[in-house]
Amino acid sequence: METSIIIPAYNEEKRIEKFLNELINYSKENLRDFEIIVVNDGSRDKTADVVNAVIKSNNTDFVKLVNYRVNMGKGYAVKTGVNEAQGKHVLFIDADGAIKPNEIPVMLKHLAENDVVIGNRKTSDSKITKPQPFTRRLASSVFNSYVNALLGIKVHDLLCGFKGFKQDVAKNVFANLKTNRWAFDVEVLCKVKKNNYSVYQLPIEWEHKDDSKMKFADPLKILLEILKIRFL
Repeated sequence: METSIIIPAYNEEKRIEKFLNELINYSKENLRDFEIIVVNDGSRDKTADVVNAVIKSNNTDFVKLVNYRVNMGKGYAVKTGVNEAQGKHVLFIDADGAIKPNEIPVMLKHLAENDVVIGNRKTSDSKITKPQPFTRRLASSVFNSYVNALLGIKVHDLLCGFKGFKQDVAKNVFANLKTNRWAFDVEVLCKVKKNNYSVYQLPIEWEHKDDSKMKFADPLKILLEILKIRFL
């Protein structure tokens, strides 16, 4: 199998139907030999029912829903998807539709030459069709500067919800993941740096979506988790 696409989802009943249908239709037309793995991270709403309805309506066997009852965090959800993934290339993309499916072939092109590809909303080549509120941009800027200074990762957009890996790289960096929630991106990228994997930072088109699961204070809370990651 060429490509595994992981969608971590928590309480996404209002947004995931539209995005999942777009992803299915786009992938059937533009990708070959792929699978889509939706990981329902202990949602308290009807996310699982919505995903099952989409699978049924599309009459497809390449979309898989993984369920568990207790919310464990986005990092745990992505790790669960990685463990299920069969593709030569493994990527995850957020369920809110902030990143369009047409970015996936571009990522796969760069994964042919790199171990890891990271979506980057911070470069001048990126296209932001709807920006985040100022407070969110400020918190993100402080977070990225702090983490890069502390850990020397040198990644401009640490928390972008669009990252891809060669399969062996994904299996390695997500193995024994200690950070289950928002800071998991940083732990993963620390492992990428430690293993000297090649990284490409991909300019993307991105649109801010309301009702984001990440709130203003979350990057500040994550700063405390970063101190723990430094000593893993």
